[in-house]
Amino acid sequence: MSKVSKNITFIFNHGRNRRINEEKEFPKEHFYGYFNFLQINKDTKLIENSEVENKFVLISKLLRKLTKFPIYIGKIVNKKNKKIIDNSNILFFSNQNLFYSAFPYIYINNSKNTRIVVFFMGYKNILKNKKKFNRIQKFFFTAVIKKIDNILFLSKSEKDLFSKEFPKFSKKANFINFAVDSKYWSRTNNSKTIDKILFLGNDESRDYKILINIVNRMPDKKFIIISNKINQNQFTSDNFNLIKSDWKTNKLRDSELKKIMENVDISIIPIKNGTSQPSGQSVTLQSMAMGIPVMINSFEGFWDNELLVHEKNIYLVKDNTVDNWIHEIKLLSSNKDLKNILSINGRKTIEDKLNLENFFNNLSKIINF
Repeated sequence: MSKVSKNITFIFNHGRNRRINEEKEFPKEHFYGYFNFLQINKDTKLIENSEVENKFVLISKLLRKLTKFPIYIGKIVNKKNKKIIDNSNILFFSNQNLFYSAFPYIYINNSKNTRIVVFFMGYKNILKNKKKFNRIQKFFFTAVIKKIDNILFLSKSEKDLFSKEFPKFSKKANFINFAVDSKYWSRTNNSKTIDKILFLGNDESRDYKILINIVNRMPDKKFIIISNKINQNQFTSDNFNLIKSDWKTNKLRDSELKKIMENVDISIIPIKNGTSQPSGQSVTLQSMAMGIPVMINSFEGFWDNELLVHEKNIYLVKDNTVDNWIHEIKLLSSNKDLKNILSINGRKTIEDKLNLENFFNNLSKIINF
């Protein structure tokens, strides 16, 4: 791989530096190609947003009030980061909220031809129950989109939704398959503890009510639940182990999670109806890489119906109801042949298609790197 000389900067939420500084080994999928670029370009840098906003507080507050967008300029634009941002030839933002915060500074100060690349996941989430942006929101959002060179969607359906709503900018929109670290997420222990069912997740689109009801109504099954969004007292049964953790805090280390995943039978991912973002994507692909059969319900933002096929490499639950989930879990739990097919084909899909090398190659093509 030939070396190049460009100032490339990745901007992230918390969690990356902690892993780099504290862990010997860790999965690299949530770095979105950072390490690949670092290999060929020594001037690749990483910025994490601050937990506290010390500068631009009043401006951010005013913009949040006007637009209802999560704008926190000072969490990204501080004295140290400002210099890095100003000197960058390419800026990668790992989600749209980070760019909303950086946008006012970049719009005013960044006059040079810096390429801006932003990953979009659930761009309409700020609307809550509304269907469309109001006039001020649309004005701000349009200004944001104009400044971006490449918008990267991890869901085909969300990319299509954006292109339909903003056809003027559809050429900027690209779908890129999320991928996971297949070398890290690989099974070292081939034995499985039957009847342990895994739920892992913290985002707002997970259907926690469905999950709680599944656990309460299936006392004969054992569940491992890893989430900060659920409390012990919400259950009426004792057939579960609740582990409080999320990706950012890393209370449950990646190595500990991997050990847990080596001893589960099925991974279940209930998603709320109407979800447009690719919720559950990471745990789906991590589970597949570990050879764990994945059950996830069909929803609007499901990212790739062509690559992920029901009863071939994934198990798609059509109706997101408690009764149907329980019925489908019982069916799959008792079908050893199907579980074996999903396990083998799931791992193969990751190895052949959804690995980090393919992700980097696709990303490089999209941005003409």
